[in-house]
Amino acid sequence: MLWRPEIRPSGPYDTNRLQRESYYGEPGAFSYSSQACALRVRGHLIMKSHACKITNLKTGTTKSDEKKIIRIRGTDLFSGEKLEYILPAETAVKVPVVNIYKYRVLMLREYGALTLGDPMGGSRPDVNVRGEELKAERDTIYEWMMKNGDVRLELLNVMGRERIIKITATLDSGEELEREFRPNVSKLTRTPKEE
Repeated sequence: MLWRPEIRPSGPYDTNRLQRESYYGEPGAFSYSSQACALRVRGHLIMKSHACKITNLKTGTTKSDEKKIIRIRGTDLFSGEKLEYILPAETAVKVPVVNIYKYRVLMLREYGALTLGDPMGGSRPDVNVRGEELKAERDTIYEWMMKNGDVRLELLNVMGRERIIKITATLDSGEELEREFRPNVSKLTRTPKEE
């Protein structure tokens, strides 16, 4: 397997790497092809170059030639933007490979970088929680670490991008804390019918 700079290697913590490589084709693939009629609600789809979770799926027919069409509504996994597609049922679409990784927080540096420990014993010193948009996540991790908590987080990894989706902590007192992070929801963006 050759390493290509544009595709982030999955690393030793990816236990399903070999299975994913054989199922999705090329190693480290970000997406695979599927037919629109095979999609399901709560599944995933790439819409306008955005990885989206499907929230609504309706089938119908065109008035002129009675062809089956599908109306798909989804929410961007990173921005929360709502998107809509209307396309024929036989159309090939791209489905993103979605991975959720669980880590233990080992250290939070002053400038906002996390060092994470994975279940295989390795570490990742490169997770960035700097910036105003990640203030809530950074403050939660800092607050729970100051209470001597065992802080763990879940990272959503899709198409080479990552986002913290959940932080949990077990404090010395035995109390368990949990906080989920969702992207901000914005207005619906329509995509014209593809011919």
